[in-house]
Amino acid sequence: MHRTNYEKESTPMNRLNALYLASLALLVGHTAFAADPAHATGYDVSIGLGLGADFPGAQDLKFKRYDATGTRTDYLVSKDVKSSVEPVEMIDATVWSTQGTFDGYGVRLQLANWDTRATAKELIAHIPDSATPPFKSVDESQLALFGTVAHRWSLTSGRPAADSPNVYVGLGYGPTRTAVTHGDTRWRLGFEGYTGLCIPLTPDIRFRTEALWLVTQDADVSGAPADWRVDTSGKHWWGHSTWDTRFYVITAGLEFKL
Repeated sequence: MHRTNYEKESTPMNRLNALYLASLALLVGHTAFAADPAHATGYDVSIGLGLGADFPGAQDLKFKRYDATGTRTDYLVSKDVKSSVEPVEMIDATVWSTQGTFDGYGVRLQLANWDTRATAKELIAHIPDSATPPFKSVDESQLALFGTVAHRWSLTSGRPAADSPNVYVGLGYGPTRTAVTHGDTRWRLGFEGYTGLCIPLTPDIRFRTEALWLVTQDADVSGAPADWRVDTSGKHWWGHSTWDTRFYVITAGLEFKL
């Protein structure tokens, strides 16, 4: 059955949502606690800004036309899609533990925004004698809020990661908003994994560069309104029919220690 909104995800997904909200509340409280001078010992708190480029993975476009009754009359699927490389902007807050059992571990809350333009180079009719759509390109806009868990390692022997060049990895998930021209707008869960290099420039400013792998869910469409519509259902991944839109991102930016 086709799900028409975010709330109709499966029960396991609802449990993931609850876990995400609990983790988000813990992160906000943890950040406030660590940023308080009275509790700052043992924590490294920072705000990061990053700019870069996203390289879309395999994209699939489905062009569908519906009549006034909602019946699908034309249906074509892309055989070859060309996707553009576009800018990506990110801002995040990170709290690292610097001592004790969880030394080197951190949590991060990240807001990311990026766009993609996809053009179908060739279309195959799934309904015989389907008409050619009046357009072959769509713009996809993505907005995501990821909560992640990370770990970092110092690259300088005998010095803590907070005061020396370091590398780190992280993994997390959160709500993503996918908006498609001639298509639909959906809020669903997305995932991200990343690795990065951080280099101190001053005691309070660091340069960093990251490579990220982002996975979002597609924006399916139904029979309204009566016109040509496009959904971005792609190659199925992870056994889920909507986990099929992947992006490979490279960013560079600055991190400011609080």
